[in-house]
Amino acid sequence: MKSPKYDLIIIGAGPYGLSLATIAKAKGLKYLVLGKPLEFWDNNMPKEMILRSGKGWHIDPLEVHTFQKFLLERSYDDLNYFSKKIFIEYGRWFLAKKQLNIAEEYVLNINREDSIYQLDTSDNNTYISSAVVVAIGAKYFYYIPKDIVSNIPANFYSHTCHTIDFHGYANKRILVVGGRQSAFEWATLLTENGCEKVTLSYPSSTPSFSKSNWGIADELVKKYEENPNWYYNLSQEKKSKIDQSFWKEGRLKIEPWLEERLKKDKYVAYPNSRVTSCTQKGDFLEIQIDADITVKVDHILFATGYKVDIARIPFMKNSNIVEGIDTINGSPVLDENYQSNQKGLYFTGISSTKSMGLFFGFLIGVNVASLNIFNSIEKNL
Repeated sequence: MKSPKYDLIIIGAGPYGLSLATIAKAKGLKYLVLGKPLEFWDNNMPKEMILRSGKGWHIDPLEVHTFQKFLLERSYDDLNYFSKKIFIEYGRWFLAKKQLNIAEEYVLNINREDSIYQLDTSDNNTYISSAVVVAIGAKYFYYIPKDIVSNIPANFYSHTCHTIDFHGYANKRILVVGGRQSAFEWATLLTENGCEKVTLSYPSSTPSFSKSNWGIADELVKKYEENPNWYYNLSQEKKSKIDQSFWKEGRLKIEPWLEERLKKDKYVAYPNSRVTSCTQKGDFLEIQIDADITVKVDHILFATGYKVDIARIPFMKNSNIVEGIDTINGSPVLDENYQSNQKGLYFTGISSTKSMGLFFGFLIGVNVASLNIFNSIEKNL
């Protein structure tokens, strides 16, 4: 049986993948999305989580089915904060409106022969295309410091993306490693769900509980719209300055509503500290923080973020292209159109941040990336 050939195959059905599929459909490309829509949002984020993004952040590059339009239709427009539940509702609404070509299959392997990519899936299907966009999000890139957990069984620790149901932690003592938004938000949810005590340890000072000024994000969108390659052509010094400004708003601040919800009698924070040892003592852990702090906990929760390493992507492991992809510390080296040195192979979202900037680790970068990638693919057809 002959494998179906597409102009474009998108691996991943999260915001970045769905945005690109939207413009591909509108422009008449023969495209296919492989993946389960919004799966990471569904399975790896707690239902009580609150989005940090604003009403203007959405996933429609055509500016038709925006988040604001959805909020108005559902009478949510007077809300100041939006839960994961509302964003998932938006995603389902968006999918119903767009009717995109999605096959809910996982890619098991990807190989390239001449200028054509062949993708084998979990449903025993094979698809081919001259253009493939990897839009898998953060799923495979969660980071856990190996030096802390090297001597303890895996059941004693987890990452925030694998910890979304907090009922099992009632009456437990938890150490949260990390000091950014996710660390404080997960600590809040743990205390609200009956956790006995939460201890936070992080190597920096405590971020301020203040609302981020996302005006910088709106300014960046305008610059990308005027010139999609403006950031790419900057000096490294200027890139670092922009990234630092974005980091300040996105990572060095914690949403103020968390300060009110944190149950002060149930948590203690140790800023400017590091875990120096971790020892199993029967059914609990003894944790040494710096030289003078010892705590006993039942579980360690790592709010340590994500580090891109394309070698960790399952369908890349046995691929005939992975060793040929230029990388820097695991991240793909991309040109101004998000294309790797393997012609026709693109990366978007968090996988592109090393080359394209921190902006694309956030939802607001979705449509800017999609338009740029589409223009490049269309030129090469």
